Amino acid sequence: MFFSFPCVPCVLWLEKVAKHLTTEYTENTLGLDPLYVANEGKLVAIVAADQADAILARMKNNPLGVDACIIGEVKASRKE
Repeated sequence: MFFSFPCVPCVLWLEKVAKHLTTEYTENTLGLDPLYVANEGKLVAIVAADQADAILARMKNNPLGVDACIIGEVKASRKE
């Protein structure tokens, strides 16, 4: 999925977005898209690509970050 903040092209890999069984049930039953519904307790961090793996490793070391993963990237332009 390609989307863009004002003047910042981004790619989101939907298959990487973690979903718990209750989220899948709600999505399928009510037809709600979890990306557009309030979701407390989640963090989206935009970090330098050369630091992403180190930051992810630190996040995974915390019990609250065991499901942390990289779900996309910022592009220089829409043509990449």
